[in-house]
Amino acid sequence: MKRISINYTIIISAVVLFALIVFFYAEDNGSGSSVPVYSAGQTINIGDFIILISKPEEGYRKENTLVKITVRNLTDNPIAVTSYLTGNTAEDIYNHYYLFLEQNGKIYEIEGEFIKVNPTDGTTKYDAFGNLYFDIPVSEINQYTYLLITSDKKAEDVICKIKLN
Repeated sequence: MKRISINYTIIISAVVLFALIVFFYAEDNGSGSSVPVYSAGQTINIGDFIILISKPEEGYRKENTLVKITVRNLTDNPIAVTSYLTGNTAEDIYNHYYLFLEQNGKIYEIEGEFIKVNPTDGTTKYDAFGNLYFDIPVSEINQYTYLLITSDKKAEDVICKIKLN
C-alpha cells in the first residue's frame, strides 16, 4: 500500500509541475494576454499620455485622412505646440510609438505619412491643439480592420488596437 501512495504522489507532483511550467511559459510568451481594443472616440491611456482616436471632421483635413490622434497630458489640457519642452506633446507620440494596420491577423506597414500641418515649416507633424493627422489612401482604408499602436518598429509589442470599421 505504501508503494501505491508514493506513486500517486509522484504522478500528481509531476502533473502539477508540468501545469506550472506550461502556465509560466505561456505568460512569458504573451500567449493568453489580450491587447485592448478601442473604437473611434474612446480615450486611451498610454504612459504619460491620454490619446483620443477619432475620424477627422469632414472638410477639416484632406478627404483621405484615416485618423486623428488627439494627445493630451494627464491633466487633460490640450497640448500646445509651444509646450514641446514638457515632454507631453504629440511629437513625443510621433517619435516613440508606431502605427500599423491589421487585417485577418496579418500586420501591414502603413503606406502613408503624417500630415505636415504647416507646409511652410516642413517639420510640424501636429497642430496647436496637439492633434496628429495621418494620411492613407481612401482605397486602402476599408481593407483593414484595426489600426495598431505599438512601441516598436516590428509591431511585436502592440499597445492597443483601434477598430476602423
